[in-house]
Amino acid sequence: MAKAKSKVTVESGVTTISVTRDYPAGEQATAPHVWEIISDFSGLKKIFPNLLRVYVTYPDDSSSVIGTVRDMTFSPSSSDHMYPLPVGIEKLVELNEKSRRLQYISVLGLPAKDYASVMQVTGENACTLSWVSTYRDDGGGSDFANALAGILVSGADQIAKVLKTR
Repeated sequence: MAKAKSKVTVESGVTTISVTRDYPAGEQATAPHVWEIISDFSGLKKIFPNLLRVYVTYPDDSSSVIGTVRDMTFSPSSSDHMYPLPVGIEKLVELNEKSRRLQYISVLGLPAKDYASVMQVTGENACTLSWVSTYRDDGGGSDFANALAGILVSGADQIAKVLKTR
């Protein structure tokens, strides 16, 4: 099975990391299952098993999840590679069920300014996950970009493992 692919580009001071991952058709439509995994903003452990803790703060007591903040701590290493970004705080700013698209921003924890990530699932049965992160470098340089690309690829590939257990 094909693994996730990443591409890192820098243009006019903005770094873009694009990760794509195709998921094959299943007995049941695959796209809704991939969307279910990524749209669960507090369920990050499915995508990143090395997550040690996540604290979730909801914007209010309504059913709206826009504005939800997750404060995360990851294990600094796993059996296959190091995770150089052990902590992070992210905020959900968009969740569109119809287009299967979500966007979150980094509030704290990255050597980056104006960090935003968009995840979108396209297709109905077989599908593709597009995960695009953009930011302005704030001291991390290419080491940070490459580490982040590796983390996003690992997350996209982990989703395939979760799908196999359904």
